[in-house]
Amino acid sequence: MVYDGALEIVADEPIALAGFRLEGDGWQPQAVVAPASVDLAKSARLEVRFSALPDDADKPLVVVFERADGRCAMRSTSPSDTTRG
Repeated sequence: MVYDGALEIVADEPIALAGFRLEGDGWQPQAVVAPASVDLAKSARLEVRFSALPDDADKPLVVVFERADGRCAMRSTSPSDTTRG
């Protein structure tokens, strides 16, 4: 069964983000719905929707993206989470 989820990002400062993707052992990424790149103003919100097929749903599914400063950011989620993001 496909796991559909969403991650809400709230910018604590103006920031450019890009390269949204899914990673995780035990998961087969299906889709990520996010812009190729986006500039967020302070307090702006971005919802990244995704879906993945679990081979092992006990392992974390990770949403990965790059910041303009070159650093990678990761947010972990799983079907057992009661909150996302």
